[in-house]
Amino acid sequence: MKKVAIIFAGLILTKCTTNVVFTNDDPSASMQGLLNDRYECLQEATVSGGVISGAASSTGATINGRSGLTCNGSVLRSCLAARGWLRDDTAVGSNAFPVPSGAVVQCSR
Repeated sequence: MKKVAIIFAGLILTKCTTNVVFTNDDPSASMQGLLNDRYECLQEATVSGGVISGAASSTGATINGRSGLTCNGSVLRSCLAARGWLRDDTAVGSNAFPVPSGAVVQCSR
């Protein structure tokens, strides 16, 4: 059990350290501008529908699911690109804006 907890904690820490960085060549681009544009694009990219599934065995159980809202990653990326934002997780400099770790959103597709 302790080994599982250590592996799980390692996965969480690895997941939290993933950088999500957007760039924008507009000189007036800002972190607040990215967050505002991303909020509006997320509204366009979100659809209703939920799924829950699971399995159980003598060694444990897993439950997979998602809420009633699903984000379509293709729509989100297209919307952000139309506003001048491109994702480049290796970018650095004055036109690179890393998304705060607590604000990272996972979308499908």
